[in-house]
Amino acid sequence: MTDSSPSTVPALSPGLAELNSISRDEFLNQMQRHPLFMQSLDSTTDEDNLELEAIKALAYEGTPQEIAINFKEQGNEAFREKRYRDALEFYSKGIAAKSGDVELDATLYLNRAASNLELGILLAFGICVDHVENYGNVLKDCARVLRQDSKNIKALYRSARACFALDKIEEAEDAISLALEVDPSNKTFQKLKVDITKRKDIVEARKIQEERKLQRKRDEEKALKAALKVLRTKSSLLMQTREIRIVATPRPPDLGPIPSYHLSDPIDPTSDLIFPAILLYPLASQTDLIAEFPLSLTLGEQLEVVLEQPPNWDVQGEYKTDNVECLMEIEKEGGGRGLIKVGKTLTLEKVLKGRVVHDGIVRIFVLPKSKLSAWISEWKKNNTQES
Repeated sequence: MTDSSPSTVPALSPGLAELNSISRDEFLNQMQRHPLFMQSLDSTTDEDNLELEAIKALAYEGTPQEIAINFKEQGNEAFREKRYRDALEFYSKGIAAKSGDVELDATLYLNRAASNLELGILLAFGICVDHVENYGNVLKDCARVLRQDSKNIKALYRSARACFALDKIEEAEDAISLALEVDPSNKTFQKLKVDITKRKDIVEARKIQEERKLQRKRDEEKALKAALKVLRTKSSLLMQTREIRIVATPRPPDLGPIPSYHLSDPIDPTSDLIFPAILLYPLASQTDLIAEFPLSLTLGEQLEVVLEQPPNWDVQGEYKTDNVECLMEIEKEGGGRGLIKVGKTLTLEKVLKGRVVHDGIVRIFVLPKSKLSAWISEWKKNNTQES
């Protein structure tokens, strides 16, 4: 049996009945459009929001001075709540009102500088993004105040903090010293003065260290450049020409973490020059990468190390130090490429003297003696136009 008695629940008003028919998300979106519930002015793009426009208009009612004071108070409230970006905006609007009151304008500039300082700290700790611009704005706003009042201690103190944060130590020292002249007993100023002095020592030590690193790098580059041109003979200190030329190619091979050619003693051009090298086995389509091949080492000594254990791809046992010959491609004087045989008893220094080393990487072909002639003939056939 159905209950036909009238409901005792009161009917909703038309406004509430309409809200009852929409989803939770739609309800929240509508509330965000109401000025009393907005979390930020950017939360709505509705230009026809009359309530919002009315509240905005109220902020600009009154004389320029009243408008500036209103924005200053809103900025102060935002600052107390650590909403520094909002505070910046309010103080900037107060400045834009052009109150004509020098003291009020100075307060707005100083408060905006304080907001930028706090933002700079947050940015420096990675809570926000680039902080350098904020500190720069602090200095601009404080400079405006100091042009009117050169002994304004808030402007001097905040300038000193901004300079300190930017490692502009001399400027920070000047600003805090002037502030202490005005208020010598101020403990906050005294502490910043101590911090600046400590930081000065750190910055100067870092500059010296960086300069030493740069000088070391310059010395290494100079030594490496000289090392390609000279060598010191074993029998005497007589400097002879080495003349190894390094030529870059459009697509150099990627050797990963292996370092490029370098000196065993980075600042001594007469120390051993070390190259990375690639041994190419063209008949087996294999390669060996040698991370460090000193110029003082012979090719035979290097091969003894590389071929000490037979390669697993050498099924016929052809690649043994005594059973192979080595070749290098060279650039001919008249143009084109050629081949030269490389003696295994020669040091790499003698092999490379007067030669071009592409990309600073030594490349050497390794072939079984029994197959050398046939491979050379094939190489010449493929390189006819260049040879």
